[in-house]
Amino acid sequence: MLLAETINQVRRGEVDPRISNAVGYLAGILLKAKEKDEIEQRLARLESILAGQPVSAKFDFEPAHDSESLEFVNPESGGQA
Repeated sequence: MLLAETINQVRRGEVDPRISNAVGYLAGILLKAKEKDEIEQRLARLESILAGQPVSAKFDFEPAHDSESLEFVNPESGGQA
């Protein structure tokens, strides 16, 4: 939703394209981090199956924040974007 809103704001001239580039870049970093966590969890599960041991609690982790629930603040307006 954030990316779609940002794209539309750029098209309407409401957001500087440099800001949208930063939002896109940061969104890419967030996605890579989530993918890495998912891969680590899958690997831990596979290793535990192969070893016949339970999965370590360190990998049974739910992130504190879902990307859908993050709040973004617009520093120019002092409120949410």
